[in-house]
Amino acid sequence: MRGCNLKSEVISSHILFKNKGDQVRTTLYMLSLDFSSLFWSAINPLSFVRRPEHSIMLVLVISLSACAAISAAQFSLSAPILFEGAVDGSAGADVGKGFFVAATDENNKLRLYDVKGGPPRKTLEVGVDAAVESALGLKKVKECDLEGAAKIGDLIFWIGSHGRDKAAKKKKERQVLLATKLTGVGKHAKLEVAGRVYTQLIDDLLRDSALSPFHLAKAATLGPNDKGGLNIESLAADHGKLWIGFRNPIGKDGRALMVPLLNPKEVIKKGGKARLGEPMTLDLGGLGFRDMVRWHDSFLIVAGDFVDRFGPAAKPSRAFLWKPGTDPKDIGVDFGDLNPEAIIVMGDGDNARILILSDDGKYPGRADKNAFRGVWLQQAGAPAAGANAPTTTSTRLLFSASYNRMRPIATEITPAKRITVSPK
Repeated sequence: MRGCNLKSEVISSHILFKNKGDQVRTTLYMLSLDFSSLFWSAINPLSFVRRPEHSIMLVLVISLSACAAISAAQFSLSAPILFEGAVDGSAGADVGKGFFVAATDENNKLRLYDVKGGPPRKTLEVGVDAAVESALGLKKVKECDLEGAAKIGDLIFWIGSHGRDKAAKKKKERQVLLATKLTGVGKHAKLEVAGRVYTQLIDDLLRDSALSPFHLAKAATLGPNDKGGLNIESLAADHGKLWIGFRNPIGKDGRALMVPLLNPKEVIKKGGKARLGEPMTLDLGGLGFRDMVRWHDSFLIVAGDFVDRFGPAAKPSRAFLWKPGTDPKDIGVDFGDLNPEAIIVMGDGDNARILILSDDGKYPGRADKNAFRGVWLQQAGAPAAGANAPTTTSTRLLFSASYNRMRPIATEITPAKRITVSPK
C-alpha cells in the first residue's frame, strides 16, 4: 500500500484486535491527512515511524468492548456446593466476608450461610411472620413465597411471588414486599424488618394501563405455572430503584416483562404509595425472569420457563448479560440438572464473584433431602477469585498542541471487568 496519497477531511477507521479473549476497538481519526503509509500504520499502529515531512493529527483511542466478554466458550460453572437446611435458595443477598443470607419459598425463615457450604451458620430472628400478619390483619400466615431479593445500602428488599398457589387458590401472604435492615458483617450479620410490609403492589400493577397487554387481572386468577399466570421471581437494585421481573406471564411476542419500582424506600413508610415506571420487555428466548442482578454497567439474568423446571416439556434455563439499550446476550452456560433461581453478587469491585443458587426441591433423587446446591459462574481458564486481572502493554500515541509532534507512551491496559468467579 505504500505510495498511496490520500486527502480527506475526516477518515474514521475501526480495527478489531483479539488478545486472549479480550476485544480491543481501535478508532483512528485523521484530519487533513496526507500520509503515504496510512494503511500499514492502521493495521500495525506500533510500527508507525514519524517522518519530518508528515503533518498529521492522529488520536489513537484504545478501549475495551464490554461485548468482548460474551463468548459461550468463555463461561462455565464450578463444581456444586451443597447448602443444608432448606431445599432451595429462592433469593439471597451478600452480607460481607463470604457470607450471604438466603430465603426459601417453603417458609419465611432467613438463613445465614458461608459460601463454602454446609449447614447455615444460623437462622436469623427477623420477625417476618409477625410483620406480615400485622400488615394483612391475619392471625397466622403460611409461606410468603419469597422469590427475589435486592440490596440498597443497608436495606435488603424481599418480594413474594404475588401469585396464587398451584391449585390457583389466593394467598394474600404472597402479595408482599418488605425490607430488612442489615447490621453487622459476615457471620455477625443481623436483620430486622424495616418499616412496614407493603401489600398493595398487585393493585398498583393492575391499575397501570401500560401493563394492559399482559392481562394481569386475568393472570392474577391463574396458577403461577399456568400459561398466562402471574408469578414474580426477580428483584434487582438499580441506582435506588428496583426492577421487578416476571417469570410469568410472557408476552405474546415471547418477551419477558420487567417493571421498575421507582420509590422502594418510600413504600415501606406508613402511607407510602408505589410509583411504577415505564415497563420493559426483554427477549430472553421465550423464557421469563428467574433472577437478575446488577453487574457493573450491565445486568446478569437467569431466565427460566414458566412451567416447572423438571417438567417433561420445560425449556432449559439460560443465562444472559444485558446492557440497557442493547439486546440481552446469551452467555452460553449449560446448567445441566440445576434449577437456577437466584443470583448473588458476593463482594465488591475486582473481588466480586457471582454465586447462583438452585431450587432442588423437585430434583429427581434429591426431593427428600433438605439441601440445595450453589455454583460459581466463572470464566473458563480464569485465575481464582481475588487474583489480579492480567494486564497487557500497548502503545498510545499522544500529541502536543501543535498536532505534529508525538511521543509513544507505554500504558498498562487492564481488560474489561471479567466474571472471574471461581471460589477461593
